[in-house]
Amino acid sequence: MITRTLPHHTGSAYKFSISSIQQNDSSVTVNVSADQNTSSIIIDITSPDNRNTIVRMMNRERKIIKIYSWYLMKGRNITTIKNYDELDTGWYIFQIMKIGGDIIYSGRITLSPALKYPLLRFHL
Repeated sequence: MITRTLPHHTGSAYKFSISSIQQNDSSVTVNVSADQNTSSIIIDITSPDNRNTIVRMMNRERKIIKIYSWYLMKGRNITTIKNYDELDTGWYIFQIMKIGGDIIYSGRITLSPALKYPLLRFHL
């Protein structure tokens, strides 16, 4: 488990955690972290080949709240999901999928109110 301090740049703060991780494609390496200054989730994927993927976030009712297409090049690829501080507290499902619908990576992101010095916790 990695623990870091994550203050929000506007004065409010969230406790951010990723859990319930499932990775279905062992040829792809996925690392998820957070940018402390921009309230962004950073996704770092190493792919063995070029491929189209879809990144999506859903709320607990499985309503898609963020979705975009991402073309992965062979090697290392980095992207972000910006402004998670604009979301309501609670948990969200985060997935990376192949265009055909097969899930490469799935995790649960939890945003909860935090005290003055919130912690960022990844359970990898």
